[in-house]
Amino acid sequence: MNDGSALEFILGPGTRPFAVSGLILIGLLVIEVISMTMGVSLSAKIDALFDIDTPDAPDLDHGAVGGSGLDIHAAEGSMFGTAWDWLNAGRVPLLVWAMALLAAFTTFGYVIQAIAHLLVGFLPAGMVAVPSVILAVPLARNLSRLIGHVVPRDESYAISRDDLVGLTGIVSMGPVTDMEIGRVTLKDAYGNKHFPWVRAASSGITLDNGAVVLLTERRGTEYLVIAADPKLVA
Repeated sequence: MNDGSALEFILGPGTRPFAVSGLILIGLLVIEVISMTMGVSLSAKIDALFDIDTPDAPDLDHGAVGGSGLDIHAAEGSMFGTAWDWLNAGRVPLLVWAMALLAAFTTFGYVIQAIAHLLVGFLPAGMVAVPSVILAVPLARNLSRLIGHVVPRDESYAISRDDLVGLTGIVSMGPVTDMEIGRVTLKDAYGNKHFPWVRAASSGITLDNGAVVLLTERRGTEYLVIAADPKLVA
């Protein structure tokens, strides 16, 4: 494949939707990495905006019972809640799941067009987009499950999010102020580790890495914290 045909394959009309989704994916990854280096995660902000709760997920295929679920899901067992529980098997943040979906859609789109090009030539983009979406959804679900096992999440499904209030932990990604969120590492009564997003409960307080803090209140996916006695951490 020469340079001209390679460019046509990557950016041509038949693959343009997949090129766009790939560029969006790259852009989101760059923004998330930059926001993380600044101590403010874009994915956490989006979850907080929509009040999405993302606890550790049970293995839905084996019937384990989850924790507090997703706050945006109306009543338990609603059609939307059930669908989201199935789609987001790993209980990863909404932005992370969207990036997994974009990655799967982009991959399937290019693979299908590559096979079609070898056999009959490029197919219309719309014709390829439909099966790409159908294939991407279950793959995104499996990717979310994989990511959920690898990436630290906010709590174990053994307890609910509200049960973290009153626990003490150590700032692992700071500094934490009332304007800048950070991560705290703590253990619950079962010995499970948690890594919730936190911010200082009042202005004028800066909690650096290694500071011992007490979680006083939950607001969406974030917790308010105050400085605590180091002796309280086991």
